[in-house]
Amino acid sequence: MLDNTVYSSELLLSNIIQVILNLDDEVGELVFDGLKASFAIDSKEYQYLANFDLIH
Repeated sequence: MLDNTVYSSELLLSNIIQVILNLDDEVGELVFDGLKASFAIDSKEYQYLANFDLIH
């Protein structure tokens, strides 16, 4: 059962990014791009993710 704790989207996204960083570079890039694409460009989540340049 999940508890009623409320987490900020930035905290949750930072945890997801940590997982993505442990993936193979090509897979991580696809996952990150998919994650970013799931948010509207004007959303705070998209803007947060846009600050990361995970894959060079």
